[in-house]
Amino acid sequence: MPLFGRRTNAATKESPGYQNGSQGGRGVPFSFGRWLRLHGVDIVTMALMGALGLGVYFASMFSNHLIRQTR
Repeated sequence: MPLFGRRTNAATKESPGYQNGSQGGRGVPFSFGRWLRLHGVDIVTMALMGALGLGVYFASMFSNHLIRQTR
């Protein structure tokens, strides 16, 4: 009983997705440009959030009293 795949014979080393030297079963190799287009927005978002976090961390403290109280 296969747990995670559709492999019918576990003794063979060929899986149905990698026939004729193709990668991923679609015949088109996954390039760096595709990976960058797929994950580029996430990488830029993480960089911006990290810069924002560092800016907040290194920002100087402002005064506790925003409104001056007079007696």
